[in-house]
Amino acid sequence: MRQITRDERDAEIAWLAGMLKLWLDDEWSIQEPHRDLGMRAAEKCTEMRLEGCEEMGSLVMGVAQELIDFDFSDTFVNAFEVANKCSEILMMREGYEVCCINKDDETRQERYDALVAAGEA
Repeated sequence: MRQITRDERDAEIAWLAGMLKLWLDDEWSIQEPHRDLGMRAAEKCTEMRLEGCEEMGSLVMGVAQELIDFDFSDTFVNAFEVANKCSEILMMREGYEVCCINKDDETRQERYDALVAAGEA
């Protein structure tokens, strides 16, 4: 996986948080906690990557640990589902084949880019 730089930090967090929020909104329904959940996961994942962690298993475990105390009561997911989706999103962006994805997963990047371009994300 491509190593990110400190200069890319804010853009990487915004992108990953936006992609996670869109996934959560796609899979269930638009919920206010999705934004905070996506941001918290993206911040942790990005910080780990900036510290040199690029191994997906370690990223999943680190993000899940960060999210353990998140209030998931208004969501339909848990810490490990969100952490796992972080790794899937990153692998898909890098062009890796990811098993068990659906059409929404395949088109999410294009849809997110369109939302950003329209000022809606």
